[in-house]
Amino acid sequence: MEIICKDEDKEVVKNAEATANYAIYNFDPRTSFKILHSYINHEESALSIISIKLLTKLVELNNKEIVLELLPELMPPLLQAYDNKESAVRKTAVFCMVAIYGSVGDQMQSYLISLSRSKMKLLKLYIDRSFQTSPGNNNNL
Repeated sequence: MEIICKDEDKEVVKNAEATANYAIYNFDPRTSFKILHSYINHEESALSIISIKLLTKLVELNNKEIVLELLPELMPPLLQAYDNKESAVRKTAVFCMVAIYGSVGDQMQSYLISLSRSKMKLLKLYIDRSFQTSPGNNNNL
């Protein structure tokens, strides 16, 4: 993954991203998560962003049971990323949490108690926006 961030050759970056996507689609989700987990809060913000985007895909590709199983390990680093000094990392973390909410709903609520009121309000806003296009969605976050 570090090659994605450090190599400026667009072809190398493109191929590295394609390889990472292949892994997400074809490896066991638990294995993929273990690989991504260590990069979520990497000192290199670009690496954090890529990891969180891949994690978002992982969440979207898998069923609720797998996401629930991974939730205790998934949420703490995402909440930490939501506090990152880089706005792009924070925004990517929010999008990932929106995807998680889309999968598990209010079952992620207990992980959010440490969020400030303003961060909770922002997360709820993104969740509400993501579900506006889906009729009949009623989120209680």
